[in-house]
Amino acid sequence: MEQKQPDYGSGFSFLGMLLGYAEKHGWGQIIIGMLLLPIMFLLFRVCYDPSFILEKLQQKQMEEHVIEEIERIENDAEINKLLPDILYSMNADNCWIIQYHNGKSDWMFGSMRFEYPRDGIKSIKQEFCDVHLSWFLIPQYLWENRYFAGTIDDMDKVDPCMAKLLDNFHVQYVACVVLRKGDGPLGVLGVVWNDATKIKMDKERIRARLNNYSGKLEELLIRRKELIKL
Repeated sequence: MEQKQPDYGSGFSFLGMLLGYAEKHGWGQIIIGMLLLPIMFLLFRVCYDPSFILEKLQQKQMEEHVIEEIERIENDAEINKLLPDILYSMNADNCWIIQYHNGKSDWMFGSMRFEYPRDGIKSIKQEFCDVHLSWFLIPQYLWENRYFAGTIDDMDKVDPCMAKLLDNFHVQYVACVVLRKGDGPLGVLGVVWNDATKIKMDKERIRARLNNYSGKLEELLIRRKELIKL
């Protein structure tokens, strides 16, 4: 079978045409044209079939969502690891965090997102699920004073509603601190004792201990809000 010879004439003709165009318009125009060709090809492809671009975007969004979900799980795990440290270091019976969030019909609600009760102590988180903060006086008290520490009778003088609720769970003593983000509240860290005789610290030491943990918890809660966009 006779081998087909290359068409050198067509190649030289194209080269001559290219050189003539370059002589007339300059090599810069040719280089610009060559750079624009892949862009035009991509635009034509997107106009004809944009699905491959959408698939890339969806894949990227899914990867970002998975990364954020992993970060949220790790962030929550850090919070959950701190609660038993707080509870046992203070010889308390329950330790919890009420996180503030926006509700559907008003500007601020609270939910007990995290709780660590000692074995044999009844959980109270079911009582604090999307609770309207205007039902209680303690959030405003904490915002103005930052801390509270006292017996249920002391709490009754500040917030009778909260005192009654905690008394239903046999709480005798409560200490809490507001968690902040700049000029606004994030929530409340609370520690309670069902047997006040177990308390081995005075109010100043209780306040100092809560203060030691509040800074780290504020960082974690701020990150949590960013990840789940509350």
